[in-house]
Amino acid sequence: MNWQEIENQIEQATQLPFKVKSAQSKSGGSINSAYKLQSDEISYFVKLNRGALLPMFEAELEGLEEMA
Repeated sequence: MNWQEIENQIEQATQLPFKVKSAQSKSGGSINSAYKLQSDEISYFVKLNRGALLPMFEAELEGLEEMA
């Protein structure tokens, strides 16, 4: 998979450089594809799906922010 757009989004959100060195598929859900993306210094958990499902991700973000 080409991770360039995800790398760009992570860099934009964090204001730090990020280049994927490894990507591990993770299980645990049936709606989204999930990956652990690892650079030399940090890792991120990334969930992927169609753009039409953006409201679902926005609702999940809102819920996670409420719990934080």
